[in-house]
Amino acid sequence: MKKHNTTASMRMAREAASRIRHHDYPAAERLLDQALALDPNCCAALNARCLLLASTGRTPEAIELCTKTIAAHPADPQAYYDLAELHRRDGRLEQALSFIEQLFAKATVRSHASDTTRSRAYALCREVQEARATRDHEATVEMVEGFRRSTETLTGFRIVVSPGDIPEGLWVGVRTDWKLGHHVIRYSDSFPSLLLPHLLAGWFLRFEWTVQALRAGKSRFLTTTSATQPFLNGLLRLGRPYIKRLIRQGHDPAAIARAAATDMANLLQTLYRCPIELIVESKLRERLPALAPAQFLAMERDLSAALNPVEQLRREQVRPRELLRAGLAFDCVRVLLHASLSASTTKLPQRYIATEVYPLASQLWAAWSALGPSLGPGDQDRLVDAFAELTGLRQGYEWTTSFPPGWPGAPNP
Repeated sequence: MKKHNTTASMRMAREAASRIRHHDYPAAERLLDQALALDPNCCAALNARCLLLASTGRTPEAIELCTKTIAAHPADPQAYYDLAELHRRDGRLEQALSFIEQLFAKATVRSHASDTTRSRAYALCREVQEARATRDHEATVEMVEGFRRSTETLTGFRIVVSPGDIPEGLWVGVRTDWKLGHHVIRYSDSFPSLLLPHLLAGWFLRFEWTVQALRAGKSRFLTTTSATQPFLNGLLRLGRPYIKRLIRQGHDPAAIARAAATDMANLLQTLYRCPIELIVESKLRERLPALAPAQFLAMERDLSAALNPVEQLRREQVRPRELLRAGLAFDCVRVLLHASLSASTTKLPQRYIATEVYPLASQLWAAWSALGPSLGPGDQDRLVDAFAELTGLRQGYEWTTSFPPGWPGAPNP
């Protein structure tokens, strides 16, 4: 009998939800009274009642019932979502975000409906973060300006920030006069103003770490040499069937070789930059936590623009598969940091989880988790080397010590 009552309650709850969508609130009320009389603990009926209360302006009652529903059904995502939406509507953005985070931490996907709710929650999270960033924009601009001044004091350099024309494909350009003590940051006029505090704070932090590394005598850069070139040529495997097929189709072997060499150089640059990105974003969260909404939006925007791993792995390319996997793993580990900083309220990891990239990215994440907390200015090479060992790139570069012209103690040219 209990199972029969639950089935009947669920059926009436679905009908009530339909009536609510058509604004037939009295009919929905009657259906839900019947459904909950049959089964007072029916999750679908409780969720529909919450929706009815919210739709008819009875917000306090809706919040109270959603809270009780979560206590009775902690693995169902709908009540968390409803509470988040109710708080968002009333401008209680931190409470809204808290319930979104609880949804992803506690709720499970048990049906198409719960999967749909989770998808809607990702979109709601973005909306809440954008509202928080908009609300706090003036305060974060002032805070980042204070960070600029403190970076000037710490480094002894004058830091100038201005909009301007930036080469296509870039958002920021940086120039340092080490002799005169000037550091100039120019950003694109078209860069979103809401995200600008995060962009600038990141570049101030990079410069602070660069100066501290130089003062500590840690100024090492990744480079290729004649000794590393044979190893890199071996990784490119230009004699594999796909390359031979391109040549038979009339493609210039020299052009293919140049394209492959350029692609390898780009991969090594990504290897060098990825650890720096992890360090900068994690340190920003520690030192400027009020930037969290803008940081979420900026990382979501940038990482969403990355290559789709499924599409990339499906195609044959000049880059060999193992190198393609490495490059995608560098993207994925940045996504994993984003998920860690945002309490898993981003869906971007789902792009990678079911691919061959994810196990390698998980190893990179473990290396970052082990080394990251102990890294200071100039120590990123330790993480670069760890990532290179895991991706098979360690023999493809050497470290060189180099100080910028004009830096005190730098060798004369």
